[in-house]
Amino acid sequence: MPKQPEALRLVDVEPEQINPSAAADFVQRGWLFYERMDYPRAEADFHQAIAMQPGDLDAQYALALTLKHMGKSQEAIPIFETVNRMAEQLTDQVRGRMIRRLSTGHINQITQGDWNLAPDVWKRTS
Repeated sequence: MPKQPEALRLVDVEPEQINPSAAADFVQRGWLFYERMDYPRAEADFHQAIAMQPGDLDAQYALALTLKHMGKSQEAIPIFETVNRMAEQLTDQVRGRMIRRLSTGHINQITQGDWNLAPDVWKRTS
């Protein structure tokens, strides 16, 4: 049986090889720029993805994370808060809870210097 070609891994692609035409393409290329610490280009791609599809939770989270890494933490906070609101609307409650904890942790780290997730993790819902 002939060997199947290996799937193209994202790390094997240069961002410049991607010509985005849809929001998901801009998110993909933005993560490639992010991975290479080219934060200004990542920020531009995530902004473009959000302009095309404002409800893209992944693009919103990626933009907030990028801004935080760029030292624009105060700009990142309202976007992380938007991520929290969007995550609450997910039908996959486990994914929503995980995303909220991640974004809340980033907000706490920016505002308090610590992830401080204990109140959220141990919160009981009856």
